[in-house]
Amino acid sequence: MSELEDAERAAGDLQSAPRGLLRVTAPVSFSYRYLAPAIADYLKMYPDVSIDLNLDDHYVDLVEERFDVAIRVGDLADSSLMSRKLCAIATTVCASPDYLERNGAPQTPGDLTKHNCLVYTYANQQSVWRFVDRHDREHAVRVNGRFLANNGDVLRALAVKDAGVVLAPDFIVDEDLQAGLLNS
Repeated sequence: MSELEDAERAAGDLQSAPRGLLRVTAPVSFSYRYLAPAIADYLKMYPDVSIDLNLDDHYVDLVEERFDVAIRVGDLADSSLMSRKLCAIATTVCASPDYLERNGAPQTPGDLTKHNCLVYTYANQQSVWRFVDRHDREHAVRVNGRFLANNGDVLRALAVKDAGVVLAPDFIVDEDLQAGLLNS
């Protein structure tokens, strides 16, 4: 009876206090700004947990690569995996003031076809930017550009240096918008 009670207590301890290795994959820019500070707090709360964080904007095969958790920005494609929305991420179309002065500011989504758009290659449809108007109607615009990259911070850096128009998550461009380095 004593051994059974000890086994039940040990099983209860495993359920109440996380322990072991947690393998996580997450996007680079989001991890730097939000996930790293949260992980530091988590590790303080749960000293028996170790985390192996793989930063990659590319979607990986969680089962094949043996990840326990994936954090992604954007919509999840149809999948047998379980998902939970952690937060809403807004996006902004923006460019530097000099770029806009030289090329004109787009007034409608369709105007983007006349601009050099800086394209994020890991988007579901990389050359299609989607917008929702005030009547909740979606507008898809096929954009073109001379620069493609798989990281939002790199696209932001090119936009700041007058290279084109970028569609980026607010958490990547907010500081530049506030500083006047980018206009939306």
